[in-house]
Amino acid sequence: MAEKIQVTWTDGTNGYVSRARQGNNFGKLHNWIFGERDSFFIVFCQMFRVLTLGLAAVCILVQILDKKYDIRFLFSLTLLGGIMFYLIWEAKEAYSLPFIPILLVLSTFGMDNISERTEKRKVFINRKVIVSCIVLMEVVTFVIGIRYQVDFVGSLFNWRDITICSNNTIFAGFIGNEKNEKVKIKQNFYAKKEFNSIEIKCRPVEGKYSEYILELHSEEKKLAETKVNQYMIQNEKVIFNVGSQNPEGEQKYTLKIKSEKREDSIEWAASGYKATNIYKGGLYCDDEKQKADLFINVFRAYPAPYIGIVPYWCLIFLMMILELGAGILLLREAKNRDMT
Repeated sequence: MAEKIQVTWTDGTNGYVSRARQGNNFGKLHNWIFGERDSFFIVFCQMFRVLTLGLAAVCILVQILDKKYDIRFLFSLTLLGGIMFYLIWEAKEAYSLPFIPILLVLSTFGMDNISERTEKRKVFINRKVIVSCIVLMEVVTFVIGIRYQVDFVGSLFNWRDITICSNNTIFAGFIGNEKNEKVKIKQNFYAKKEFNSIEIKCRPVEGKYSEYILELHSEEKKLAETKVNQYMIQNEKVIFNVGSQNPEGEQKYTLKIKSEKREDSIEWAASGYKATNIYKGGLYCDDEKQKADLFINVFRAYPAPYIGIVPYWCLIFLMMILELGAGILLLREAKNRDMT
């Protein structure tokens, strides 16, 4: 039960990452929200969820202590019903998504409760203490910025600039050779952005060995070729390095896979659910059109720091400005209370 609660209610992203990564039309912010640099956004989502749950818990606790049954009770009861239902049903990150408005309402009430109780108990903070806290926070933030500059700016990471992404393998099937015949696989796709790698989802067949020839074609021209076998598969994927490809507009490419022997040693993953429309293209086995597409990721692999030095320090200074602004608001509030 505890695991079900953890899965359904503690994930601030609601599992958006696995659902939103598929496609073949990505803008400049893709990497920062859905791609490999989504760490900041995920941390923000998680912090927001923790804050929301904490304030909602304050609201519910105040209701229990005060024994008042007002409009807040309706929202609390709805949330409790959702939690109980998904304890009986099944756990999934996305199931808490419809309850976000209710959590926001309860957290708003929780903030009001905290404000009311501090005013009733006359919990005031001295202005000198506030100034000291502001200075301390600014210094700590600046020191943290210097400490982690090497990690974020000075170190190189291997990144992917995505052209086609097909990560959701819920509807995956595998293309194998059941008739002991040579099967030629051909997958068409369209690309608008530069790429140099094609990652193909697959799995090895035990007890068999065969090499495969992978080719990339465009406009009846062979652009790249390599050989792979089942021992080159890592995490159910092989990577085909195709060199730098610069499409002209929306250019059509063809990935060809053929075995050198009749027996298959690799099964290639494909989606049999065309409604997902992973990317524009078509899959052919021995020139016969299939109701599927290969699970491929087309991307440009390149080394780069996590973030440039200018945006890194802009982010640090933005945090310091926000801290200063919050401190100034607290100082004004303390001044007004002293005057009254």
